[in-house]
Amino acid sequence: QMAGVPEDMQKRLEKVEGKVKVTLDYPDYFPFMEFAKDPEARKALEAKFNLRGGQKNKDRLAEVLALRVEAAHLLGYKTHAHYVLEERMAQTPEAVTAFLDRIRKKLFEKGRPELQALIALKREEEGPKSDGVLHAWDWRYYHEKLLRTKYQVDQEKIKEYFPMELVLEQMLKV
Repeated sequence: QMAGVPEDMQKRLEKVEGKVKVTLDYPDYFPFMEFAKDPEARKALEAKFNLRGGQKNKDRLAEVLALRVEAAHLLGYKTHAHYVLEERMAQTPEAVTAFLDRIRKKLFEKGRPELQALIALKREEEGPKSDGVLHAWDWRYYHEKLLRTKYQVDQEKIKEYFPMELVLEQMLKV
């Protein structure tokens, strides 16, 4: 399951009962999703990452949304969106929806060739067992692969020019 994951990441990860522990923290999650060749391992980590707050977060979100609706109604607005957008450029939820519809069409047209390239990479790697669909757990992996193959961008090579200690030191100077 760790095939493809950079060695420096594998070395720093905690070993538990003969297995490697990949956490849901960003320094573990993103490199794993970008480099791990095993789609089932990426799928499992993606599912856990998306559920990382559990029921407590769902309950809090429901409470926040209910309070927003209540506040909007108390102030005479149909929805929270009507309330917050009134003084912004869009002014109405309908204007936002229309804008998003227009931009979605344009972005879809522009992004279609890259999406096809990502799906082609997936088919090439998985062969006949490929479902031809770019899932959420596939995107980072094949995007990273596209960067390396089509654009010759190698994140591991870039890291060599930006050692962590030096970057932190220079950032703190700024």
